[in-house]
Amino acid sequence: APDSEVASEDAAKESHSPGTGASDDSAAVAAAEAASLEGTLEAAAAWSPPGPRETLVFFAGEIDSGPRNTGDLSLDCGLPENDMDDCRASYSQGVRRAIFDALAGKEPGAKIIDGMVPDYFAALEKSTFCLDPPGAGFSARIMDFAAAGCVPVIIADNVLWPFEGAAGPGLPYESFSLRFRKRAIPELAAELRKVAANATHLKALQRGLEKWHRAFVWDPNYGTAYQMTLAALAASHRRIFPEDGEAGYHEPEALREKEKEAEKKRSHEEL
Repeated sequence: APDSEVASEDAAKESHSPGTGASDDSAAVAAAEAASLEGTLEAAAAWSPPGPRETLVFFAGEIDSGPRNTGDLSLDCGLPENDMDDCRASYSQGVRRAIFDALAGKEPGAKIIDGMVPDYFAALEKSTFCLDPPGAGFSARIMDFAAAGCVPVIIADNVLWPFEGAAGPGLPYESFSLRFRKRAIPELAAELRKVAANATHLKALQRGLEKWHRAFVWDPNYGTAYQMTLAALAASHRRIFPEDGEAGYHEPEALREKEKEAEKKRSHEEL
């Protein structure tokens, strides 16, 4: 399921209210995930080039680890027996916490929200850049951003993204997204303002997003994710099993001679 935290306002309140049971929390999360999937498909089908956007950069989701992300209560930063610093450092490789500390309430153009929000896709469609940090694992947010026409800002050091290097040069992420290392987070807002002020650069990224966003959509009548997956699998097969069948393998000379003799014997018997 996508990593996006999307839910109605009532579901968000219910999942965070004191005394809410585990079953209620699970129901709220399930509703959020279903809304995210439905919203992605609907937005993708109606995708159009971005217009003016009021928010510079947007993120909404869990900042620190929680059981609904990992399924492991021992990683819940809200439990008193855990060390908060260790928990924050491990979850999301510390990226979400660093983003929150650097931007939340400090940058007027940034909306950094800890938790779920109502009208998630409406928020994406109003944002120029959308942050895509890791969570408890791989993040699928980029599919939502692509559908909403929000330029993805990827912050995940040494992680390959979907279809990156899948076939030939792979999906050209540099043509529709920005990528920063974790150490650049303190300067992130300033760098994004520079890109937003450069109309040529920003429009090029938005045109790239329009061109490539279907690669993240699985609907066979609209998206190309299935074809991209086949290309990725084929490329992996070629790397593991080269076309000549023997490249990369060291064969002892005695074994090769034995196989040649066996082949000659089979040929002679066939005659």
